[in-house]
Amino acid sequence: MAPVMDVSRDALLGRRQAILTSIGFDEIELRKRDATTTLSEDELDAKEELDAIAFLLGEDDTGE
Repeated sequence: MAPVMDVSRDALLGRRQAILTSIGFDEIELRKRDATTTLSEDELDAKEELDAIAFLLGEDDTGE
């Protein structure tokens, strides 16, 4: 059985900010790029992790 991790809302929000900082643009720009072009491997990884964070925070898949 996989271990259960308890992650705080603040930790998730901090991780989200760190991801966006690492790719150099905000989540809206990432979503626009995803809709109009092929994302780099780093951008795709970032998008997938941002989607997981949004899910854990109870948000929809656009981060809103």
